[in-house]
Amino acid sequence: MLTARDSVDDRVRGLEAGADDYLVKPFAFRELVARIRAVTRRHQPPPPAVVEVGDLRLDADAWTVTIAGQPVAMTPKEFAILELLMQNAGRLLSRSQIEEHVWDTDLHTESNLLEVYIARLRRKLAAGGATDLITIDADGVVIAGEWDVTPAVHIHTELHRARPDATVVIHGHPYYATLLGGLGIAPEIIHQNSSIFARDIAFVDEYDGLIGNADAGAALAERIGTATGVVLANHGAIVTGRTIAEACYQAVTFERMCKFYYDSLLAPQKPRILPEDAALAIKPHLKQGCPPVFWDGAVRQLLRSEPETLS
Repeated sequence: MLTARDSVDDRVRGLEAGADDYLVKPFAFRELVARIRAVTRRHQPPPPAVVEVGDLRLDADAWTVTIAGQPVAMTPKEFAILELLMQNAGRLLSRSQIEEHVWDTDLHTESNLLEVYIARLRRKLAAGGATDLITIDADGVVIAGEWDVTPAVHIHTELHRARPDATVVIHGHPYYATLLGGLGIAPEIIHQNSSIFARDIAFVDEYDGLIGNADAGAALAERIGTATGVVLANHGAIVTGRTIAEACYQAVTFERMCKFYYDSLLAPQKPRILPEDAALAIKPHLKQGCPPVFWDGAVRQLLRSEPETLS
């Protein structure tokens, strides 16, 4: 019940009349959402304590996870994520659904904490045999693991082959980069942190959207050239880096750059593009300083959340 009546008698009458909750105006929207979730949880049947998916077994009462009878150690956050995924096996869960379940809130847009936990879960499950992790050679041929690869693996193999600097290749369909790809435009630099991509941004529209073999991957790599931030028309994005830390930082920055640029296009005035000479002057400082700081910060965030990680 949402009302401006704020006396104790009013609240008592509202609750006795059948309201599950009573919130007085003015109110914070976040509190309203939290109260709605709390009421919804009260009316949901409790999930089963024991969930099994193949050889993987999770017992919420005993707080145990086993693979083919062998125990697997889990931190509380890892356990919560795995429990949610197993309870929803066969269903797609959004990032926000997982974050709200585990952290009771959406994480900051630029946080990669969820990805860190997912990677740790995959490693632990891989050690027990319950995984879809595979090992491939430079041509994309599976040399270890029981699964096949998508034909799009040649996006990675041919960029690695053509670009010694592209030690890490990240390809995906993040919202704003994909949105710009649908609009047929590449982002421009309107924020100084985006200067890390100065003269390294590409928009690729001369391909059919299918990279199903090495030749197609090589042709895409040629069109990308030396760019480290790439928008693919009607498709998604590619970001490359010399290290994992650099690639992760640049992937987050590229999506943020695309968001800034798209939002600026909606403004009544034209965006102020950072002069190229200024961007090029800033670029080496960003390359040197930002990736390790970003990476170290992500690790510190993880250790604050899960101090038992190092135990």
